[in-house]
Amino acid sequence: MLRGLKQPWKLETPKHKKHHRRDIEPHSVYPDVPGVSMMPITVAMLSSGIKLDNLHGIRRRSKVWRGSTIVPLLNESFPAPPASETMPKAEGVLDALLQYSACDISDVLLKLEEVAEGERAHAGFLDGIGGVISRPQLQRSRKIIAPVFTVQFQPKAEVNGECCVPKAFESNIEPGSQWSDLVQADSIVVVQQPEGQKCAVVGGIHALNLQKKGVKGLVVSGRIRDIQELRQLNTPIWASGTSTVGASAESKAYATQVPLTVSGVVVKPGDIIFCDVDEGVIVIPHHLLDDVVKALPDHVKAEEGIKYAINNGLSVSKAFSLWR
Repeated sequence: MLRGLKQPWKLETPKHKKHHRRDIEPHSVYPDVPGVSMMPITVAMLSSGIKLDNLHGIRRRSKVWRGSTIVPLLNESFPAPPASETMPKAEGVLDALLQYSACDISDVLLKLEEVAEGERAHAGFLDGIGGVISRPQLQRSRKIIAPVFTVQFQPKAEVNGECCVPKAFESNIEPGSQWSDLVQADSIVVVQQPEGQKCAVVGGIHALNLQKKGVKGLVVSGRIRDIQELRQLNTPIWASGTSTVGASAESKAYATQVPLTVSGVVVKPGDIIFCDVDEGVIVIPHHLLDDVVKALPDHVKAEEGIKYAINNGLSVSKAFSLWR
């Protein structure tokens, strides 16, 4: 029998009793669902793949066997796990994604992305982007999500008369302008620094300006500095390295709101950045956003079903066969 799983339950009592309903706690993981039949279910029954819809029609009982597990009978070959109580009710599309982890979203992107033959699937993950730097209390929120605002840096000096990074587009930052003055509020800024440079491209001054501009976060594919100053800000920052040297040593901001390629992942204006303190940073292509939102509930349900099955005695292969 499946034991030790408790959830408050309400059952009908005979009408001649003083109270028409009473609260009990049988060994069950399911909330009360009016009209759903119930009966004891054993691990042997579940592992045999018995179709529970064949057992419908049994009336709800007025007594509970403490030695048995009472579960609702579903039209599935394995009972669904309980819905997570930690998932908030989200109103907007982006807020809805905060219910999930970066791993959940990457799993879905792995199925949705079209990968050319011979290419590697990235599932939106920005490899090499390190842990978050922010005020300690900010880490309690754990996740942020927002549209991207891109910034590309180029080498300050040319080597042998040629730029180290191919220029696929012209600079759109006017001479004398600073890139952090150009960002948009409520975005997550993604900065790309040329590979191999030892200087930092973001320090305390630009990070402070980003906070004043109202950006939600900063992701730097490159180096940052003034770490103690950055920790005093409200803007969470992810980066791939640090330095004590300022950007003027070898780098300069070249363009904003242009496509970037970070860790093999293309990041375009309009894409969505999902930053998870625990798991990392991923990019959701704008054209896949609706598909990701639609696919996530079923994906999470399947993952929880697999873990629920394993926790109650089934092998991984059997759990996969039932839920995947």
